[in-house]
Amino acid sequence: MVCVDGKLYHVRVESHTVFRYYLHDDWRSVVFEQVSTYDVNGVKGYGIFEFLYRSVISVLSYFFTV
Repeated sequence: MVCVDGKLYHVRVESHTVFRYYLHDDWRSVVFEQVSTYDVNGVKGYGIFEFLYRSVISVLSYFFTV
C-alpha cells in the first residue's frame, strides 16, 4: 500500500523474467531488467522494471583472488 497526496494505492508487482548483465571491465556495475505484471487499484498492466547496482569492489576480484 502506498499513500500519495492523501490517496491510497494498492500496488502488486509480479516478476516473470529477470535479465542481469554486467558493465565495465571490472564488472562493478550490474543492470537488472525484470519483465513484470502490475496491478494498481485493480488496473492491470505489464512492463519492464530496470535498475542499476554499482559495487564498491570488483566482481572479478571476488572470483579471482590470490
